[in-house]
This record gives sequence, structure tokens and C-alpha cells, in this order.
Amino acid sequence: MSYRIRGLSPAPFAHLFGLSEAELAKHGAERVTAHNAGHGCYAGLIERA
Repeated sequence: MSYRIRGLSPAPFAHLFGLSEAELAKHGAERVTAHNAGHGCYAGLIERA
């Protein structure tokens, strides 16, 4: 089986890039930086301990 992984185009999200945390919340969004244990593995979609 072969497959190709491609990232999302940033264009649909461009209006969110410069917003504050409060402004993001109005759109139901939040800014998260995942660099601690406990955040999911985005490649395998598994929870890391």
C-alpha cells in the first residue's frame, strides 16, 4: 500500500495567525505549543506518557 502525506494549506487559517488568545477564543481556537510529555504523537496519533 502506498500513500502520500501532505500538510494543510495555511491559506484557510491565515486570518487567525496574528490574533491574540482572546481573539482566537472567539473563533473556538487556541494556540498550543506541544513540547512536553503528554501531548499526542501527531505522526502516529498516539498519546505519549
